[in-house]
Amino acid sequence: MKINVIQNIETFIVELNHQNRKYFAIFTKKVVGNLSFSNTLYSKEDTIKNIDNFTEKYSYYFYDKQIVGVKLEHKDNFIFFEKRINEDYFEDKLIKVNEKFFFIKFELDAIGAKNNDIIPLITFADCIPVALFDLKNGIFFSIHCGWKTTCLNIINKILNYLIEKLGSNRDDIKVIVGPSIFYDSYEFGEGEISNFYEQISKNISKEQKELLNLRENFIKENFMIKKGDKNYFDFRGLLFYDIKKENIEIVYSIDKDVFKVKEFSSFRRDKDKFIAQGLFTGVKDIT
Repeated sequence: MKINVIQNIETFIVELNHQNRKYFAIFTKKVVGNLSFSNTLYSKEDTIKNIDNFTEKYSYYFYDKQIVGVKLEHKDNFIFFEKRINEDYFEDKLIKVNEKFFFIKFELDAIGAKNNDIIPLITFADCIPVALFDLKNGIFFSIHCGWKTTCLNIINKILNYLIEKLGSNRDDIKVIVGPSIFYDSYEFGEGEISNFYEQISKNISKEQKELLNLRENFIKENFMIKKGDKNYFDFRGLLFYDIKKENIEIVYSIDKDVFKVKEFSSFRRDKDKFIAQGLFTGVKDIT
């Protein structure tokens, strides 16, 4: 496997060249413009225009591809596509925005595919965009890891699906971690984690509650940081821990705090002027 990193004013691209395939993760910067329909600060028309302009400029990756976007749920659910999108999908799963862009009707936090024709898109501001690839089986995921998603360990859920359902091997799975807010920029309410776990613990089994309690206590002991009278949550550190615990290799990490650097937008810093950036993943056949 050969890693190639391309950075310019608009984007940060990481390519993994393996055998006859080029896997890619494209992280946009704020200058590209808003890419999320959920960001009500921008019109749907402007958002579509931003996506169209960007994908046309970087047509090497996007030519004849189908882009699939989603409204983020901040939980641990995902969808997986094994074939090119056709009319069979429309009624119960997707809205056709235009000829190359489709939007999933229900809320999720990750989109995966095993089809070269599809490019999953998730958006981010403070949260962590994660690209995951199975280099042997041609599988790729765009994953949104906010603090709630990370608390629920979405990485574990996706890996279980890949290994148990699709026959993936851990040695073939590689991860690229994008930019996000860092813990020292992320002041956090002391009771927020407990409140979150309390909400999701309703209507689940006793065994599931016990597992959630263990997870909650582990997070509080290891990733909640107190400085003076302020509390911080290192959910980026938790994500790295979860990935490494699964014996999955992180082949590249964009270690930039979006709160501190100007090239990316941060929801906490920019507030009502924030821009939702995007992570596109995909694969190209090469000769």
